Amino acid sequence: SWYVLSKTLAEEQAWKIAEEAKMDIVTINPAMVIGPLLQPTLNTSAAAILKLID
Repeated sequence: SWYVLSKTLAEEQAWKIAEEAKMDIVTINPAMVIGPLLQPTLNTSAAAILKLID
């Protein structure tokens, strides 16, 4: 997806900038973020969790 691509490119750029500036950098890539839904419809991730619980 475009979202995944944009996140990947942004992280690659952050690593490049940090290396050039001789800075340490830490990135965290959670497997899944769980919390209240921001939209009124059930998204794919939430549906998968609901299916496991049900």
